Amino acid sequence: MDEYKLEGGSFYDDYNEVLEDCKAYSHKIDSLNVVCMDMEKKGIPGDSIRKVYASAKEWYGNILKIKSDYVRQNPDKDVSVYVMSQLTRDQLGDAFNVLTDRVKEGMMAPLYQRMREGYEKELARDKAKEAMKPGNPAPEFTLKDLDGKNFDLSSLRGKYVVLDFWGSWCGWCIKGIPEMKKAYEKYKGKIEFVGIDCNDTEDKWKKAVAEHQLPWINVRNIGEPDVAVMYGVSGYPTKYVIDPEGKIAKQVVGEDPEFYMYLDALMK
Repeated sequence: MDEYKLEGGSFYDDYNEVLEDCKAYSHKIDSLNVVCMDMEKKGIPGDSIRKVYASAKEWYGNILKIKSDYVRQNPDKDVSVYVMSQLTRDQLGDAFNVLTDRVKEGMMAPLYQRMREGYEKELARDKAKEAMKPGNPAPEFTLKDLDGKNFDLSSLRGKYVVLDFWGSWCGWCIKGIPEMKKAYEKYKGKIEFVGIDCNDTEDKWKKAVAEHQLPWINVRNIGEPDVAVMYGVSGYPTKYVIDPEGKIAKQVVGEDPEFYMYLDALMK
């Protein structure tokens, strides 16, 4: 127990050292926040407030550099993993390479693993975005439908397909359902719609499908490979139109009338 307390105390002492190094910039940011909130209360235009707050960008940058330097200079401290969680993605890439195996596999291993997996997913997502251009093949996938049966994208080859990446937690996704239903009815038999639920529990997904009476094919994105990553999805809703040859025809991010205008032009 004494050893545990010593390790815990050391962890917080180390982190307090980081905070102390950042204190001067943190105080400047806090003071500037107070000034900007006062400006807002006085009805000063947002553009003017943003110009005043712009100086904080340099201070945030200085804080990030202090934290990045700390990790690089202290690769065998457990707290470095926690400090890493506050860095930018570009800084993370370098930081992963300096930590010792003891730290990677020690008390902070769960956080380290989550960061590593998230970082690698983001890299894969960026790479996928580059491939998701009109005319390129749409990645094949298999996901479970509402009945727990496999749905293969390849089963719709020869038809136009709309892939709708959405979630019950996404306000704009839910707001867009009525327009999606209109398009579905309008082009039934000409276009297949596939709703790909992301970041929901199974219960929340099924409840949302039932509540909103979604009439199209519904599948849930879970497990590996992550279909949202395969398609470079970083915002919701994201819709893809796939042509009968299985190639990307169109991508629309957000609930945008452009998507429905595109379908109208496509089906003329």
